[in-house]
Amino acid sequence: MELVRQARRVPVSAALTRLYADYQQERWRLLGDAAENSPFVFVNLYRSPLGTAMRPDGVEELFERLSRDAGIKATPHTCRHTFATHLVRAGVDRDVVQELLGHASPMSTAIYTHADWSDLQAAVAAIDPSRRVAGAP
Repeated sequence: MELVRQARRVPVSAALTRLYADYQQERWRLLGDAAENSPFVFVNLYRSPLGTAMRPDGVEELFERLSRDAGIKATPHTCRHTFATHLVRAGVDRDVVQELLGHASPMSTAIYTHADWSDLQAAVAAIDPSRRVAGAP
């Protein structure tokens, strides 16, 4: 399978926009004028070389430290799985979830969505005979 990387637009929430504004302030505080001249969305703020594009290994390292400090086991990829699962639970059409994740195939998207105990209970409750209306099949 060939992975094709291309630029694409992805909508973000107002909360994420506010968090990114906080990040930009921290970036400006640490890098000064160099922060304004960088074309990158995320740059190294605490790792050399400062102000350069944050590479995947830098993201992994940052996530490892933050998740350890928080006492949880998480990776950047965990966020993709969680995002997809929350979208599906919120009733978002799977085609939309597929598009948001940038998947060409629905099979790829299916890997990212997970049923939890409450999903399983709701599925069984949906066909519970005691909930049927009299006269309904």
